[in-house]
Amino acid sequence: MAKLYDLAIIGGGSGGLSTAVGAAKLGAKVALIEKNKLGGECLWTGCVPSKALIKVAEVARTVATHREYGLKASKVEVDFPKVLGYVQKVIKKIEPNDSPERMRSLGIDVFFGAGSFKDRNSFVVGSKTVRAKRFVISTGSSPYKFPLQGLEEAGYLTNETVFTNKVFPKTFLIIGGGPIGSEMAQAFSRLGSKVFIFVRGDHILSKEDPEAAEVVESAFEREGITIVRNAELVRVERKGKKKIIHYKVKGKSLSQSGDEILLAIGRSPNTQGLNLDGIGVKYDKRRIHVDSRLRTSVKNIYAIGDVKGGLMFTHTASYEAGVVIMNALFHFPAKADYRVVPWTTFTDPELARVGITSSQARERGIKHVVSRFDLAHNDRAQTENEPEGFIKAVTDKKGRILGVTIVGKSAGELIAEYALAMKNGLKLQDIYKTIHTYPTLALANQQLVGKFLEKKLTPFAKRLLKFIFRFG
Repeated sequence: MAKLYDLAIIGGGSGGLSTAVGAAKLGAKVALIEKNKLGGECLWTGCVPSKALIKVAEVARTVATHREYGLKASKVEVDFPKVLGYVQKVIKKIEPNDSPERMRSLGIDVFFGAGSFKDRNSFVVGSKTVRAKRFVISTGSSPYKFPLQGLEEAGYLTNETVFTNKVFPKTFLIIGGGPIGSEMAQAFSRLGSKVFIFVRGDHILSKEDPEAAEVVESAFEREGITIVRNAELVRVERKGKKKIIHYKVKGKSLSQSGDEILLAIGRSPNTQGLNLDGIGVKYDKRRIHVDSRLRTSVKNIYAIGDVKGGLMFTHTASYEAGVVIMNALFHFPAKADYRVVPWTTFTDPELARVGITSSQARERGIKHVVSRFDLAHNDRAQTENEPEGFIKAVTDKKGRILGVTIVGKSAGELIAEYALAMKNGLKLQDIYKTIHTYPTLALANQQLVGKFLEKKLTPFAKRLLKFIFRFG
């Protein structure tokens, strides 16, 4: 009789690893099944390599703008294979945290290979059958296959191949202006590519506050990135070594040739080959269906991370791991709560958000107050030569935070204070009453609240204060 595990996790990405480690540390018998390599997209083709490449591009940009700081430096020469070597070196530094050896040292049994459900309590991997009381599907997602005529024949890169492609594209055509497309556009531009981003709408980062997206767009255009707005892609063809995108803008037929194409327009859940139909797990082309406790239609089988759709972030997958552990091991009816989830697009300037935007508040009929602080008025932003951007808070009239958008230097770090405040029911005024170090960018969070409080000083309030001061 095969060993019966308390919990078996299918997929060794961020969510799967967090679930396996958390459950094992609590004393559960855990199996971890992975088709390829532990670490998932985040380690190998997502967060880690992209941020390493962005760092190299940042250094290149700093050297290129050396005269602004009164410095003299020679021209930047990019050795692209060595740049990719740096990216891989960073991956190797982090890899031990996700290694099979570490998992096994925690008492986790690790199985490698593709597999499928035999029944609701059994999963077959090669010649082995893993039996468990409960399963967690954490198989992640893959780049969406865009049905554009000629694209497959011409060939293209995705986030899964761009970090190992050793031929540097002098002209880079990027389809999609979301976080991945935008981050890679700026990184390759700073390394020397002529970059074109094709977007269907009026802006890149279309899900964000339009005003914040415009700040990023302006930075892109100053750096020489071409944003092709309202682009209707028609077909792709290959002529020799060149790849040509044919498209229309307001009915006018146009084309642009380049050395390489990056497809960055969405993700599809990895559900193929799992035999979900055979065991009754409901899913569609976008996600596995789950309830608020992250249970699938088969109640001893859970799904977390990209495969269940929704917010496709490493940090949400890790959060969901905790929810599953509470439900699967302790039978505590924990529900996933996505009301306070921060995220960041790591462009320069960065764009970060938590909660809703002012336009979303209007659409939902929520009475709200918008407070804004421009980072140009923060002393540290000036000393860093990073005055671009702003903080915009959406609150009720009493200061309860509904959402915050930050665009600017280190926005991804600054947003955490608002996420903490929202999660714990704090108001803007609580941030104001907290002493912040000077001179720091974090002080801008306190300065933003000052703008909110200024609005409360109505003409009547000022007259009342003047009256009171007469007796002081």
